[in-house]
Amino acid sequence: MPKPSNFSKFFSVYLSQSVAESTGEEKLDCPFEDCPNPENHFYANCSDGTWHCKRCDKSGNAKTLITLIHQQAFALTTGLHHQFLSE
Repeated sequence: MPKPSNFSKFFSVYLSQSVAESTGEEKLDCPFEDCPNPENHFYANCSDGTWHCKRCDKSGNAKTLITLIHQQAFALTTGLHHQFLSE
């Protein structure tokens, strides 16, 4: 039986979702704010770290997921700061 990959833990941490330790593909909720239907359409490959959302059509590897999540967090934070400073 193959050993679980570290990508199971990676997806669990970065998506803040419970991910089974596996070497296969997991269906998860999409982490992106602009996804039209995020529930259970994000496919994460725990053996190689690739992923694809079937709804918003974003895809990539572990590095691109980190980059996009950080860009989203920065945009949300910047928007909140701008809103606060405009009041």
